[in-house]
Amino acid sequence: MQQYVTSTSIPEYPDFANGMFISFGNIGIVVGTSLGGYAVGGPGISATPFVCLALSAALYSSSLVMESMPWTANA
Repeated sequence: MQQYVTSTSIPEYPDFANGMFISFGNIGIVVGTSLGGYAVGGPGISATPFVCLALSAALYSSSLVMESMPWTANA
């Protein structure tokens, strides 16, 4: 589903949209792995649930911010 939405977001350049989809997926993996490694290497494995909660809260709040942006308002 997400792949379809991404590739149809720029109908003139579907290859570019597909490339951006893959690139941002890779960036997400890098950021998640880095934060997870920091949590395990620094405070210890017991900090992992708290890091998960913090990332979930950050993603939820960013989705609320993105929903309130004028270009995402439903017409």
